Amino acid sequence: MKFCKNVPLAAKRMFAGFESQFSVAEIKRIVTALASDERMETVWPAIQNWNDSQIEHFVRLALLFADPNILTDLTLPPEQRLYLSKGPYSLQITAEQFAEAIEANRAEAAMFWPGIVEDILPKLHAFSKQQYDYGFGLWSSPTGLRSGTIAVRAEESNL
Repeated sequence: MKFCKNVPLAAKRMFAGFESQFSVAEIKRIVTALASDERMETVWPAIQNWNDSQIEHFVRLALLFADPNILTDLTLPPEQRLYLSKGPYSLQITAEQFAEAIEANRAEAAMFWPGIVEDILPKLHAFSKQQYDYGFGLWSSPTGLRSGTIAVRAEESNL
């Protein structure tokens, strides 16, 4: 795979894995664009100093939100969304937001939490990551959420 300038090593490893992981032509096109499009040359230097897990998260989100089916889902009212209303997404976001709220308000959380606040934070982050990985796996599976149901739902909604 050809890469544009300044692509971090963590992103290159992910792109290389994506090449063999995905069989859907649209995903392969998106992966190629993210890795090699010269417009991305302004993005990669901005995240060059991030740690590998942050870069990997960025790459997955860029891939996910560049997908036409996800973009279609975002145009639908929340009650009609297929991917973004699924349990893994809701659980992942809620767990992460809860952890961030505890981190931002440790003293208040410690007053009311029935245990040590520091004990719950890694568990919430791990749970959020598990849900993210599970949801990403569903989305990327040719038999999962990418089976065309989102496009059909959008057509039904006259979008």
